[in-house]
Amino acid sequence: MCCNSTQVSLRHVATSRLAHCLAVRYRDIFEMYKKAVASFWTVEEVDLSQDIRDWEKLSDDERHFIMHVLAFFAASDGIVMENLAVRFMSEVQIPEARAFYGFQIAIENVHSEMYSLLLEHYIRDVEQKDKMLRAIQTVPCVAKKAEWAQRWIGSGSSFAERLVGFACVEGIHFSGSFCAIFWLKKRLLMPGLTFSNELVSRDEGLHTDFACLLYSLLQHPLDQAVVHRIVREAVDLEHEFCCEALSCALVGMNAQLMGQYINYVADRLLVALGCDKLYHTANPFDWMEMISLQGKTNFFERRVGEYQRAGVMGRALNSVCLEACRYYFGLSWWTIWFEFFILLGTIPVGIMGLRAWKPAVMALLAANTALTMIQADSWLQTKGLDPYYGLFESRCNVLISGYVLLSIFNVLLIIVLGFIDEEGTKISVPQQSAYSNSPPPHTVPTYPPRG
Repeated sequence: MCCNSTQVSLRHVATSRLAHCLAVRYRDIFEMYKKAVASFWTVEEVDLSQDIRDWEKLSDDERHFIMHVLAFFAASDGIVMENLAVRFMSEVQIPEARAFYGFQIAIENVHSEMYSLLLEHYIRDVEQKDKMLRAIQTVPCVAKKAEWAQRWIGSGSSFAERLVGFACVEGIHFSGSFCAIFWLKKRLLMPGLTFSNELVSRDEGLHTDFACLLYSLLQHPLDQAVVHRIVREAVDLEHEFCCEALSCALVGMNAQLMGQYINYVADRLLVALGCDKLYHTANPFDWMEMISLQGKTNFFERRVGEYQRAGVMGRALNSVCLEACRYYFGLSWWTIWFEFFILLGTIPVGIMGLRAWKPAVMALLAANTALTMIQADSWLQTKGLDPYYGLFESRCNVLISGYVLLSIFNVLLIIVLGFIDEEGTKISVPQQSAYSNSPPPHTVPTYPPRG
């Protein structure tokens, strides 16, 4: 009874709407789906060529820790995918949520491939590599976390309990491992591993946010005591994992600090689920605040993990942004016409040939040429980067053509003005004899006879 009553708000949609995902009813859920699409990536985008040198520089304890982290990641993604495919996709009938889960399965496959590739790249010993790839059976601390996560797949618990359980898997059980790899980034080590960690942590942060959003839609959420029990179990397991993986204290990283960080993350998840905090702990790693999952570094300046597919999120914007783009196009047309009329005004001044004005006019034309070429180039780049490219492609092409023609007109005027003499009466082209390179003979002036 509890299971059915909890899922009412997620199952009430008519079956006929399943085939019409774009008839969006749950806007927040659909925007989460669009975020997931915009954030898609593949393992080919991660460069591991520099990592092996850094791997050799690490201590045995550091390598032991990283291997356990990667082993857990490689195992856990398969569990998350199984839960989505076996339980959640069949239980949640909201088309927008099913679209998100479908894409989550795809990106979890990418995560699993990435971690298998990392283990393959770093661990040369075949026996050790096989042990890490089968960590669920061979590494006790990984096996306990995997068993706890698998418990929610076959459990008869309510949907709300299982939703919170997997929010803990992705929001708490991953947090310590993410933090450990970000610790390597702080030390400027293993750029391939740390970049892939940025991508994966951003994805898992989005998945956790989605679970919290879906939980907020439940008509009958869990009692706070039940949520606290589930979160406390997840935190205790993560503490145990970190104590075993961090068997020796590392520089700036140890089991005690990591445990404090896990408590901090758990409190943050509880708040997102609408519950009171359990631990009231501050973040012990101040550098984690600078490596936010919603990083703000410009992708076009430096390749980092906030990469998004160009244009996907742009199409989810509202009509206000579309109107702003149309206004910008109109403003650009007025700019072209304004510059054109400036040129028309400078032509008579240049032809008059006033000595003081001619250099100024030519300088103005040269500056105008440079400006129009810069504007043409900016619109050329906009074609590739603008989220509305396709909708405004033809307008971009026309604007670029307008700026190029304006630049050509500027150059022609500069050339013409260069050949106009100082009096402005004729084109000053030097005349020479067709038969001789010598200057024309000197003409002796004649004077009238005196009276």
